[in-house]
Amino acid sequence: MISRNILRKNQFKNIIFLTLCLMIAMFLNWALQPFVILIFKIPIHEMGHALMAWLGGKWAFPVFVAGFTFIGQNRSALIIGLSLFFYILSFFWFYKNRNFFLLSVTLILFSLFVKFTFRISEIKLEQYIALAGLLGEIVLPTIGLAIYFFDLKDIPHWNFWKYFVAFYCTVALYDSGLMWLRILDNLQNLPFGSALSSNGASDSSGDLNRLVSAGWTNPQITHFYISSFKICLMVILICMIFSFMIDTNEENRN
Repeated sequence: MISRNILRKNQFKNIIFLTLCLMIAMFLNWALQPFVILIFKIPIHEMGHALMAWLGGKWAFPVFVAGFTFIGQNRSALIIGLSLFFYILSFFWFYKNRNFFLLSVTLILFSLFVKFTFRISEIKLEQYIALAGLLGEIVLPTIGLAIYFFDLKDIPHWNFWKYFVAFYCTVALYDSGLMWLRILDNLQNLPFGSALSSNGASDSSGDLNRLVSAGWTNPQITHFYISSFKICLMVILICMIFSFMIDTNEENRN
């Protein structure tokens, strides 16, 4: 049994900690922008590319320090087979342990895997991989902040590590969201090019450059990422409210 005082303290502690993380994120963005890009944004950006490639049945190897991800040209039977094995194993493991939260996450990922591997063309997949870098800067931190509010007992020492995850994700999401809001207000240009380019506008390998080549316009790109950012903020808010409802029900039972 958990006392009401402990539950209320946990709710209060979550809010205070995230507020502190947000304040630190604002300071880092103002004073140490290159540091934020190198440590917080580039790894998540490259992981976004890699995750989309894996969901599409391609092999991928992100090199965080270089700001680059090696991705196979074609879908790989080995990656598809390993992915199917992973999903089947995860499904039975989480079902056996009655972890319906992670079971739901596995089913969602499997649905995406089926779509991106078997339902779309290679050309379309390349567009999604290009989208996934900047989208990863929004979605992946959102996932980290969403699960921060829940007690994931299957993750060893989660109640310790979740604070590091929440801090990292807050800094990354704040920097990415601020960038897109500035772009929306015409205070900043779209980030054409890549981490390895010296002239973004002329770098055909850049993510946004590839999207423009595929027919996307600048307003469409901005609208897509701004909409994604707003949806992710709503997801975080919903998860926070839901966790408070769970704690409130626990209080009532006590």
